[in-house]
Amino acid sequence: MNAITFDSYSFILWAVLILLIVQTVFILWLSIRARKLRKRLKNKPKAGRKTYQVQTEDASLLYESNELYYIANQAVHVMEVKKLFLNPQFRIADLSKAVGTNRNYLSKAINDCFMLNFSQLCNYFRVKEACQLYLSKPGISRREWVDRSGFKSFSSFSNAFGNFTKRSPVKWQREVRQRLKNRETISVYDYIKDLTKV
Repeated sequence: MNAITFDSYSFILWAVLILLIVQTVFILWLSIRARKLRKRLKNKPKAGRKTYQVQTEDASLLYESNELYYIANQAVHVMEVKKLFLNPQFRIADLSKAVGTNRNYLSKAINDCFMLNFSQLCNYFRVKEACQLYLSKPGISRREWVDRSGFKSFSSFSNAFGNFTKRSPVKWQREVRQRLKNRETISVYDYIKDLTKV
């Protein structure tokens, strides 16, 4: 009788031990998959980044990613419609309030979706505005061009302009004047990437 009881206890103990080992291996496998997925999303080249869709098998990561993409798209919409970036004192707190989220989520959303920080996103919209402004009014003065684009100074304007158009403002103006002289059709997106199509 004691031998039978001991064997059943031994069997139960071994079964529990095997279950714990299987469960631990499964949890470890899930955490490795999640880490690889985060790394893949973080290191994905900007050109391949999709704004509206994420491919993942982990439901919690999918939910978080979709939420972040929604927040990033809301931020872009607010920037395009309300043009809050034209205020040189514009801060991330102002945008997060307009979008209806907190600063941390907004910052993560901008970084994950566009691979830009908040300041770079503002400068993107300011440079885009500067290009549109110049195309609609080629005779604009430098000071007015900088001020109406939302920049504090010409040096910050020039640096941001170079980062996004790969040209200095003066070189860009010369190129645009030549194209206008040749009666070419010019779009802002000839010079700056469209964030919504990244």
